[in-house]
Amino acid sequence: MQDPSLLSQLFETELLSFYGWWQLLSCFFAFVALLAIWWHIGRKQKDFGQVWLALSVLCWSFSGAVEVYFAQQFRSAAQELTVYQSLDQQLRFGEVDQAATAELSIGIKKLVDERNDRKFIIDGWRSILSLLNSLFILLALPCFRHIPGSLEFLIKSRAWFPFVFLAFLICLLAIISTFVMGKSSDLVVALDVIYAIVPTLPFLGWILWESFDKRGLHSLAWLAVLCIGFTTITQACKMIAPDDLLMLLSAVFKVALIMIFFALALSWVKEISEHVSPLPNPKLSLAFDRYKTSSGKMAHYIQLGGIPGLEDVRIALTNARFELLHKFASLKKRDEEGWLEIKPKNDSRPNKVYDIQSHNQLIRLLASIEEQIDQQQPMETDSEKLDRKQLKNLLFETSTERDRLIRLRIPSERISLLDAQT
Repeated sequence: MQDPSLLSQLFETELLSFYGWWQLLSCFFAFVALLAIWWHIGRKQKDFGQVWLALSVLCWSFSGAVEVYFAQQFRSAAQELTVYQSLDQQLRFGEVDQAATAELSIGIKKLVDERNDRKFIIDGWRSILSLLNSLFILLALPCFRHIPGSLEFLIKSRAWFPFVFLAFLICLLAIISTFVMGKSSDLVVALDVIYAIVPTLPFLGWILWESFDKRGLHSLAWLAVLCIGFTTITQACKMIAPDDLLMLLSAVFKVALIMIFFALALSWVKEISEHVSPLPNPKLSLAFDRYKTSSGKMAHYIQLGGIPGLEDVRIALTNARFELLHKFASLKKRDEEGWLEIKPKNDSRPNKVYDIQSHNQLIRLLASIEEQIDQQQPMETDSEKLDRKQLKNLLFETSTERDRLIRLRIPSERISLLDAQT
């Protein structure tokens, strides 16, 4: 009859080995898949947010490798303990010399000490890799397209990366010093829990909510919040939950978080595909004209040419809409890569100057152009009409990195600005 403690150790060892292999293989597969999405799409957009998220998942894979390695060490120790247990039974029945008692005691104590040391080391590696996981997530946050206005000032600031790295280094050095001094593993676990709960999970949850909500994926937004909440609870339970329960909780939140990352990546791909504008039409042209009428008022016109399926059209604009379009054209002539920035709705900073004060300015400009095109060249069916979205994609392009940046799509050599005298 085997000792219950030995059976318990064997069960924990096999559970650790299974969980380690699962984490090593599944998280590595998720890392490769996320990196593949980035390679085919994000690399072209120069978006490294997916790389950081993929690296955060890779940290879990490395954690699984650590657990597999130490599971083998625990298994060897359990086998040695079986030998000592057999010797102990022989001692009880007087089958061996009593002088072996000292050797038995020393051997068992040695195995217990080694197991405690290995447990301390594995907790340390888990904490270090958990810190790296949180670090990579925090590095990914500035790359998100949809960031809440109240967080954007902090996350987009120059102080973000120094703040993130400083907090990481403080926790890392504290864990290393704990290793050197051989203190309790509770302090080691507490450090990565604090780094995860204080800055990482609240910021990640808020930004995930904003990302899904802005894309109209409200169910995914709520699922992301539930996932972050469950992850926070699991992190808080690290110091009090037994190992087997903690493995189960960790497996659940890691699967859920990986699925959220994939949903985020695919929603990002969907958003890009919906906002991909056609290539610039080399025949598209734009000319500006402004003159004083017989009544003494200024008339503002633009001439649009090369629109597919339409003849050249001459469109009258108000002074404000004329000047807005002229601002786009002037910048295009000076700099092919020049962008104009639209003021966000919730920005109330008085010292911040934006090129365009509101999205409504663009909407009114496009509506005026669309209306006059339809009046001058009416289409027989609705399907032939050039709607506002198509018109916007034809005339303008938005940045894939920041949706508030916009520029004129028409080639600069086909833009005619006002003469100096006008």
